[in-house]
Amino acid sequence: MPLRHSPPKTTESGDRKLSAPINIQYGSAPNLATIEAKASVSRSNKRKYEDELSSFMQEIRELLKSSTAQTEIKFLSLQKSMDEIVSQNAEIKKTLDFTTKQYDDVMLKIDSLESERKSDRYICQLEDKVQNMERLLSLSKIEIRNISKLDKESKDELCNLVKKTVSVLDIPLQHQDIKDIYRIKKKNGTSPIIVDFVSVTTKDLILQNLRNFNHRNNQDRLNTKHINLAILNLSTSQKA
Repeated sequence: MPLRHSPPKTTESGDRKLSAPINIQYGSAPNLATIEAKASVSRSNKRKYEDELSSFMQEIRELLKSSTAQTEIKFLSLQKSMDEIVSQNAEIKKTLDFTTKQYDDVMLKIDSLESERKSDRYICQLEDKVQNMERLLSLSKIEIRNISKLDKESKDELCNLVKKTVSVLDIPLQHQDIKDIYRIKKKNGTSPIIVDFVSVTTKDLILQNLRNFNHRNNQDRLNTKHINLAILNLSTSQKA
């Protein structure tokens, strides 16, 4: 226990000043073993904490590493899928381009065929019109074959020849009944006479009388002898 020593008290007759008490305490020496034990425990706790922290950090690193590896695997898988999709899209685009080109080619062919069809139809229409016009123009025409061409033959001479021919059929024909008369040259070398009458009735009458004449004279059908032309047989028919 600490010892306390108190100084002697002064009397009133002594010094008028009173001295403050002085306390001197004495304690026992510190326990070094206890301090060292506490320090050792503290160091042990610190190492344990550091080990736990290091272990925790290592686990975190392992988790991050594992997560990074998994993320990289997923990324590579995603990248592969994207590459496959891009490749498939490229193939689809290529197929679409090819199909589109084929479609365009088909449409061009259809347009071409349609144009040709319209052109052919237009040509057919023109041919029909020409044929109709020829029929209309031929309504008043006849073709006289097998009469040889005369020297210096003129339209008047041809008209006289036709008048002489139809007179055999009992038809009195005048110059004014003939609109036009001419010869044409055919591929077979013949040169028939084309007579265009003013009236279709005149042409029909000539053809009808010709048929009657040939029917009555089956053994001696109309020929050049009947018009005093002993050259070739003569036949009269409507121009096709």
